[in-house]
Amino acid sequence: MRLFQNHYCANYVKDMSKTRPAPATDYTGNVELLFENNKGESVGPITQSPWLRPNPQGFRNLLNWISNRYDHPPIYVTENGTSILHENDLTRDEILKDDFRVKYFEDYVQAMAQASAEDGVNVKGYFGWSLMDNFEWAEGYEVCSCVLW
Repeated sequence: MRLFQNHYCANYVKDMSKTRPAPATDYTGNVELLFENNKGESVGPITQSPWLRPNPQGFRNLLNWISNRYDHPPIYVTENGTSILHENDLTRDEILKDDFRVKYFEDYVQAMAQASAEDGVNVKGYFGWSLMDNFEWAEGYEVCSCVLW
């Protein structure tokens, strides 16, 4: 078995099973997805995509969970990346500097390398978002504001 996964962000979750029954269409496990923990700490910085808050440690945790849950299969990360808050309002020079996205990829690749080297996760491949990935969305080169979960 090989596992293929897309990953963009992590969320805090709150168990809702004691306060409401799960709807018949529930596929999340009757949880509420949150961007802040009970101390008000954000899971990651705000981006243009309202559902996306970068969290490299969450990525490493997920790689480990998948590896342990499914007996250490080869894992291929088939898509990973981020949008940048107000990117369409930036000047050309600001866009080309792109420190936010550079840090995102540095942190996520580092988390993946640690999961592989230190935790024994069998990561075999990694693919980041490219310039053309966003073009396929309804807004063309604009950032998608859709919810993906």
